[in-house]
Amino acid sequence: MSGLLESESVYDLAAMIGDQGMSVVTRNLTTVTGPQPYPNPPSLSADFAVSGTAALHATSITFAGSLVNGRLLAGDAFKLGTDPTLYTIGTLIQSSGNAFTGVSFSPGLVHAATNGESVAFTFSADTTVPALVTSFPSRLVNGTTIQASDKQVRFLASSLSYEPVVTDKIFMFGEVYSIVNPRPIQIQGVIWAWACHVRK
Repeated sequence: MSGLLESESVYDLAAMIGDQGMSVVTRNLTTVTGPQPYPNPPSLSADFAVSGTAALHATSITFAGSLVNGRLLAGDAFKLGTDPTLYTIGTLIQSSGNAFTGVSFSPGLVHAATNGESVAFTFSADTTVPALVTSFPSRLVNGTTIQASDKQVRFLASSLSYEPVVTDKIFMFGEVYSIVNPRPIQIQGVIWAWACHVRK
């Protein structure tokens, strides 16, 4: 009987996501072993921008800022300034000296890049998923383990290619939330959905 109830619960969740859900973006932060973790997505300061220049049709560029720490992966992408062209990074590159030097990408630049030009990234670590986002019942809010602004984000496991962990982020309502507790919803030992407790 419990298996039937669990199946109905997951079916109900799928229906509620379809009726009342919204799109959220999950970000899976990864690191490498060793003294320098080189996270992806990387940590970037607000002044992160093009460093130097890159000519029209160039397929290599340098970015720098006052704080640059991490990796860019093949498949990550970027846009420059107000240009809508999306450039896809071809090979992994690690930061050095608060810069990513000689980042290879395609297609070639449709306009020459100038020093200090703004850059906006799209990371392959980001996945858009349909989710049901709710507040916690007031009776559960205690100001410590559950705060008034905390949310519960529920989505089907099939929406993600990985299992969410506490280092991951969720982007919604124009803000960034950290996962406090990713709770799997299982049926007979198989994870069918996730209920993530998140916090700004």
